[in-house]
Amino acid sequence: MATKPKASTQKVKQLANLPNGRGVIFGLVMLLIVLSMALPARTLLQQQLEIAKLERENALTAAEVAALREQVTRWNDQAYVISQARTRLNLVMPGEIAYVVLDPEEAGADAVKTKFVSAEDIESHPWYANLWQSVVIAGIGDAPLGQTIPTQITPETEKDQ
Repeated sequence: MATKPKASTQKVKQLANLPNGRGVIFGLVMLLIVLSMALPARTLLQQQLEIAKLERENALTAAEVAALREQVTRWNDQAYVISQARTRLNLVMPGEIAYVVLDPEEAGADAVKTKFVSAEDIESHPWYANLWQSVVIAGIGDAPLGQTIPTQITPETEKDQ
């Protein structure tokens, strides 16, 4: 009789180690809860990332608005408008004379190389010839550096055109 109670207790311990209906149901319920929480958690994380991105964009836009308001304030100042007109558009006030000084060292190869026709050439021809010469000279373009533009049309000039 002593052996039978030991065998029955071993069978009970073995049955206790096996998952019973309650344990399986509990495990399934826990799994269902975890899975049902995964989708809202993912949505929450995506929304938090989007909120952070929009806050950064909002801060950049606010900085841009502040810079534009400062620019509007500057443009409302008459002295600033005058200084911008002088520098950007090369305008002068009435009664002033504007001078543009070109430094040949700074201009380099892009410098204007046009040579003007002498006053003697203009006076020696009738007005319509001078008018036609100005058209011809404009069509020839700038003279190469160190050369002058011809003031008369020659057969050589016509070949170049």
